[in-house]
Amino acid sequence: MKKQFYKIIAFALCIMLFACPVSAYENKVVQAENPQSTYDENIETISALGILDWDTDTFSASENVTRGEFTRLITNIVSNGVYSTDSVMSVFADVSADSELGKILYTAKSFGIVSGDGEGSFYPDRPITYEEAYKILGSALGYDADAKANGGYPTGYVMSCIKAGLKSDSIEPLSDKLTPSGAAKLIVDAFECNVMKVKLVNNNTEYEIDRDEDWIYTAKKILISEGVVTANSITALQSFDTIDQGFVSIDDVRYKCDENFDLYLGYNVKFYYTEENGNCDRVLHMTKQYNDELLIDANDIADGVLSSDRKIEYYTANDDTKKVKIPVNASIIYNGRAINTYGENIFNISYGFIKLTDNNSDGIYDVVFLSEYKNMIIGAVNTVDKSAADKYNGNVINFMPYEKEKIIRIYDETGKETDFSKLAAGDVLSYAESEDGKILTIYVSKKKIEGKIESVSEVRSKKYYGIKGSETALAADASFDTSSVKLNAVGIAYLNAFGEITDFVSGNEIDNLVCVIDAYIDKDRAANALNIKVMDKNGDVKTLESLKSVMLNGTRVKNIIENDTVPAVITAAKSGLALIELDEKGLVKKIETPDAVGSKLHTFGAEADLCYYSANKTFGGIWYADPNAVIFIGPKEAERADDAEVYRITTMNEFWSNVTYRVTGYTVGDGSHYAKAILFKEDNDLKITGNEAHVIKAITKTVNAKGDTVNVLETASYVGGLRKYETKDETILADAKVGDIVLIHIVNSVIDKGEIVLYAKDLSFNPDSEFVKKHSTLTYAAGSNYKYGNVLFRNNTLILLVDDDGLEKEIAKGKNISDYKYSDFSEIGYTDLTSATVYAVDRTVHDKNDMVYRADTNAIKDYLTFGEASKIFIYTRTGYPRLAVVYK
Repeated sequence: MKKQFYKIIAFALCIMLFACPVSAYENKVVQAENPQSTYDENIETISALGILDWDTDTFSASENVTRGEFTRLITNIVSNGVYSTDSVMSVFADVSADSELGKILYTAKSFGIVSGDGEGSFYPDRPITYEEAYKILGSALGYDADAKANGGYPTGYVMSCIKAGLKSDSIEPLSDKLTPSGAAKLIVDAFECNVMKVKLVNNNTEYEIDRDEDWIYTAKKILISEGVVTANSITALQSFDTIDQGFVSIDDVRYKCDENFDLYLGYNVKFYYTEENGNCDRVLHMTKQYNDELLIDANDIADGVLSSDRKIEYYTANDDTKKVKIPVNASIIYNGRAINTYGENIFNISYGFIKLTDNNSDGIYDVVFLSEYKNMIIGAVNTVDKSAADKYNGNVINFMPYEKEKIIRIYDETGKETDFSKLAAGDVLSYAESEDGKILTIYVSKKKIEGKIESVSEVRSKKYYGIKGSETALAADASFDTSSVKLNAVGIAYLNAFGEITDFVSGNEIDNLVCVIDAYIDKDRAANALNIKVMDKNGDVKTLESLKSVMLNGTRVKNIIENDTVPAVITAAKSGLALIELDEKGLVKKIETPDAVGSKLHTFGAEADLCYYSANKTFGGIWYADPNAVIFIGPKEAERADDAEVYRITTMNEFWSNVTYRVTGYTVGDGSHYAKAILFKEDNDLKITGNEAHVIKAITKTVNAKGDTVNVLETASYVGGLRKYETKDETILADAKVGDIVLIHIVNSVIDKGEIVLYAKDLSFNPDSEFVKKHSTLTYAAGSNYKYGNVLFRNNTLILLVDDDGLEKEIAKGKNISDYKYSDFSEIGYTDLTSATVYAVDRTVHDKNDMVYRADTNAIKDYLTFGEASKIFIYTRTGYPRLAVVYK
């Protein structure tokens, strides 16, 4: 009778299935804090549990799931991802035995999951239909015999799946093809089905449904439960203690976890976990369920002051207002951390949102999340110290995490967790920091809209701009000059994670950036004219003549030199930067000076001293990571400067040590960043070269990661120690040999140019070296019993021969080479010998790769033999020996 009953139901169900589709369950949970995931929730689940064991993007992008793919997913459950290696012949004619799919199908057939078309073929690449999927699923659940006894394929297998516990919303029209999301949903819905097990009773085979275990536990020992997340790694709902990475609590039960589930705090979840032999069980994955949410944007808060009846007022979509009650016992989470005491203004946040969550469907909000954000547009990134600086106001965010002291979560535009290495200048960060500064949540936006501002409107004191057909709000805390955002302005709007304008860059102002050398009135003309001497971005020094009437910082000036006076803002710009636009005749028609009202040229960070000793390039608290950032070098006393020698364009790599600069960073144009560096010269002999002295350790030719054939020079220097540099230009240092001292200029770890100074073979100076030509009295020092002179490398540049007595008494300046004498370190009480890094060059060895055979920080004297002459070159930074190249 029971069999007949199932057959009737199956027949009726199949009529329904073929007649009309059944709508799927719609998840109405609002993912307020993080944007919607790129993937379907069920696809994420089977991926997290190791069932989807290939590329998730590839699987999700497919139009349909193939028979081979679905079989692989089901086999990964029943076999726990372990495939048979015993197959020596193909189980299906159209699948090779030694292919990965061949092993999967061999395993699947051994479990009784698949049988093919009855004629020996499987058709693995054909899209799978629901009727085929129910057959594979029913067999995997152990219901093959039951299905055959109740109508067979396909209806018997549909009914067997229902008997096993598959819910009706998982039943789709049998002829429909499975999409990736449909396949994932069917499998996840089947997790909690009951398995049919075989029993032997009186030598007869009987089948019994195991009601005590779910399929996912039977196959993979994964348990399913549900509850409210009461604590994550950074806070509990009612309090917080130390950071507890790697753990999460659900209904106050603590679990281990390898994933970050912080955004599930306060939510009712279904979670998947494994037992851990008496220790904390381990959560593998979780999904939100049964939660109701209310999201209130800070811009929509009509009255955030908590009233006596604990209500706040907010605007709805049609500009009406509503009130919502904050329960007395609700958990309050401010920027990631629980707070227990708060004032009536706590909900009156200026930027961000309030999210209220009811996690038990009783109509009362259990958790209130206050997320108060700030926005910044990145002006520069320091990859060494892991920090990012605001383009305009000098604010710096430090991304250096501290274990159990600071947690930093960075999310991209899809809501996926990302990392610091993906940040770049021009990105907009929306960030929220907990009150104790230990929790930092950041959303990164790379979105921008380019076009003309076609409309301007205002709603509740918030401005909106129409660009390319969309109304875009201006961020309330935007730090750029918002006067540039106006009707008919053309430019690029940079949007934050909430889709609001955080920066607006108009035109191509960067093409007009120059360094002002001088500004003066040319009185030799019939009508006096303003001349501005500048250096452009190409390093060319030229004198520009101004029109009488010009635009100065956005204002039309009828006579730029009225009363024969140069405007003060132009005078103040000397040795600094300016934007100067020319007309078609080459005459100045527009001038903008830094930080003036109406100017597009802005400084970021305070002007500050910079002593450059390391990879940190600090401009008034702002870090530059890009070694190609353009630097305008200006002198301390502009009016007495030599244009050719002092005013110049350089990059961060060309900064030299032991010199103090006065530095200010500037921004202008589309993400372009510049700096003015006013140089304090230490003495008149100091030259700007940017070169570093090295001794060659090895030279090889190889193919780099980009497939380019390059010469690789392994060198030794004090600044970098042992380093390898490459160049595609085989003419650079083509004659260099192991042991030679060379000056090389490095840009982005690649040799840009270089020259040999000293040949190791005969210890002679290279007569073609530009440096040697400028220092014709150079020589090496030879001595015994530690009596020798030394060659001074100052500011990474080989300068001249000096003696220690001269250095110590500061009398070396201005002396000629003939004025120097040999001296003994010990006689002048010189004891700083142990800090020198010494590279010994033995010219007698047969293997050239062993010529530079030793580098150590032992005393220089350890490399000298009493009574034997040794050739010494000292590489210093402050006048004291730091790198000695000893030729034996």
